Amino acid sequence: MNPEINLWCHVLQQAIWDVAGIKVKLPQKEIPRLRRSARAWFLSSDETPGSFLWICHTLSLESAAVRKRVLSASPAALSLLVADAPSALSENSTFDSAQEVEEEENKTAVGF
Repeated sequence: MNPEINLWCHVLQQAIWDVAGIKVKLPQKEIPRLRRSARAWFLSSDETPGSFLWICHTLSLESAAVRKRVLSASPAALSLLVADAPSALSENSTFDSAQEVEEEENKTAVGF
């Protein structure tokens, strides 16, 4: 994988973890602020280098689909969503697997 693509995949991966409040090395009281900040980054319309929209364009991802999946998924689903990252994030994914992960979690939760 191209090193630049790899870098931006990791940036997106970290942002997803930050939204979920997982894999964070911060005091517990700082996590809500981090989650709000990461959520704002996903919602931003900024297109400068390093922004959410710019990274999606660089990785050939559909930003609206990524935004919707990330901001509507549970923290558990998000942790699984990026488990195969960064390669899964750079293969023109529209994050369809997040819905599948949540469906599987729901089946497990109700014992199906």
